[in-house]
Amino acid sequence: MACGRVEACVGEMGVSRTLITLTIITSLSGFLNGYDSIMIAACMIFIREELKLTTMWHQVIVGTINMTGVVVVLLTGQVTERVGRWKVIVASSVFFVVASVTLASAGSITQLIVARVFFGVSLGIATMIVPVYISESSPTAVRGRIAIVFNLMYAVGQLIASLVGGAFSTVPHGWRYISAAGSLPALIQFIGLFFLPESPRWLFSQGRVEEATDALKTLRAPHAPSETEINAIQVDIRANAGKGGLFMIFKSVPVRRALLIGTLLHIAQPLTGCFAILNYSATIITMTGVADKNNALWFMAAIISGSAFGFIVNEGLVERLGRRPLVLASLMGIIIAFIIVGITFQMAYLHSPTVQAPSGDPECLANTCGECTSKKECGFCYKGAVGSEHDTSCMAADPHSYFQVSVAGSCSNATLIDAGVETFAYDWCPYRYSWIILIGLSFFFFVYYLGMGPLPWVIASEVFPSWARSTSVSLVVTINWLINFAVITSFLTLTETIFKYGVFYLLMGINFMFLAVFYFLLPETSGISLEDMEKLFNKPIGTVNARSSSRVDPN
Repeated sequence: MACGRVEACVGEMGVSRTLITLTIITSLSGFLNGYDSIMIAACMIFIREELKLTTMWHQVIVGTINMTGVVVVLLTGQVTERVGRWKVIVASSVFFVVASVTLASAGSITQLIVARVFFGVSLGIATMIVPVYISESSPTAVRGRIAIVFNLMYAVGQLIASLVGGAFSTVPHGWRYISAAGSLPALIQFIGLFFLPESPRWLFSQGRVEEATDALKTLRAPHAPSETEINAIQVDIRANAGKGGLFMIFKSVPVRRALLIGTLLHIAQPLTGCFAILNYSATIITMTGVADKNNALWFMAAIISGSAFGFIVNEGLVERLGRRPLVLASLMGIIIAFIIVGITFQMAYLHSPTVQAPSGDPECLANTCGECTSKKECGFCYKGAVGSEHDTSCMAADPHSYFQVSVAGSCSNATLIDAGVETFAYDWCPYRYSWIILIGLSFFFFVYYLGMGPLPWVIASEVFPSWARSTSVSLVVTINWLINFAVITSFLTLTETIFKYGVFYLLMGINFMFLAVFYFLLPETSGISLEDMEKLFNKPIGTVNARSSSRVDPN
């Protein structure tokens, strides 16, 4: 049953306004995560020039959040079992405020890294526990739709960050305002959390039955069958009393199978390349030939808006069609998007303008713009519009201007470049069809958020039994952060080593592999209560991949 309005959800699905408030307030963590991913992309195109950052330092500053997140996620699983879900989410919002202020006031590489560490603590906590908290608080019939709000807010955060970035792009030191603005939703979340209950399932697991019952009833509409749900939760907790810890997790066959599925999903998600593309989105857009930084930020906002449409479709289909079909459709779409982007980047390289004037620098000897810009020390200097380039040359780029001008020649004159008389293309070539790349990236964000964006988090938060949930989610999210770190810190280096089109072809191949894996292994989990999920994985994975065979007999 679908409900399109808040009133319908409240009246038909047993959802209370408190649960709706809980979902919105805690999902602000998703907003903050999305805001950060675009905020750092927008800020770095200004910070890298202001602090004269090398590619290595650029990647280290962006990737610091991931290494911090790995450590935090590992610790959070154990901490939440002891102190509950609510307290660690409060801590997450506090860390985000501190991180925003630290970044906004940063004046050195050290301060930037410290700020990114604070962001890593905040978002490491949030990505691990908020989906669990929401899932444990939601009724089975609408659990998927409610859990996806966390990821929907992630997309909203990205879009708002893009708009804020564009608005402050012409303001002196505008990147500081972009960062500081992120503290506002974190403060709103911090205040709102004090009006929300602890996870009722965690309270039941701690033997605090009266508190748990009151919490659950505040999260359900008055007519909802809370007594039935309460009894099912208590039976499940009694049946699993004494279970817990890594040894029991790996000893239990159903949990091992669920852990395999969760792990594969959280390996596949960062290997879509989404987080690297997001963190370097402004940089990638400049690679297509959008040389003006301010325009790059507005293009970034337009491209990321595709994610909102993906979420709208997902929200309508996640319970009706199921998780599995959306994951498979998402991966197929990602493959198509990367084919489009990869081919266009390759055509821009193969059909790039010729170099007419010989270079005085032996490091920049090249016959075409593609050969020239593949050398990280060089850039392509030309006059005229795209398609009618003339007086072209391959010149050494000036690292002191962050490669905006050449060391010598006519493109060393910033005034001529600003006036449009000369163009210095560093890391890109003029190509009349480069706009296809922007369309391909927009399509990528649409299909990514159709499935592979939100559903690994939704599925991981629901497939584990209560006694193993926090620790198991902690493990799979740790793997997600680790792979994200590897992808983000190697992405720009890979574009220099195997070229931009090579990176997208590589990602295409990886996603094709996961499409095959999930076609054979991924079960359907919609419509199954958290207490019955363990029964699903009593069957060998691969035998429950069809929706009809994944329904579980509750008896």
